[in-house]
Amino acid sequence: MNRRMTDKDVRDARRHLSRVDPVLARVIKKHGPLVITRVTGGVHRFCEIIINQQLAPKAAAAIFERVLNAAGCRRLTARALDSVSDRRLRAAGVSPQ
Repeated sequence: MNRRMTDKDVRDARRHLSRVDPVLARVIKKHGPLVITRVTGGVHRFCEIIINQQLAPKAAAAIFERVLNAAGCRRLTARALDSVSDRRLRAAGVSPQ
């Protein structure tokens, strides 16, 4: 399946998670539903965002550059990322979490 999530998909997921996880249900009830903002840039931007959340900006930029080098590209794709072993990602500075 290769399609974008719809608002209905998000509502269905929220209902499902609320049913199966009582702690998450309380969080959703208290704070309201998660607002999902779509970000353009695909896998490249997604990975960049994750790495940036973990570290100071300068360190994150250096790690992301090492990931790009390990993948042998300037624009990260799912295929390029998949070609990099977990060991090489950790060597580039990416946390295993």
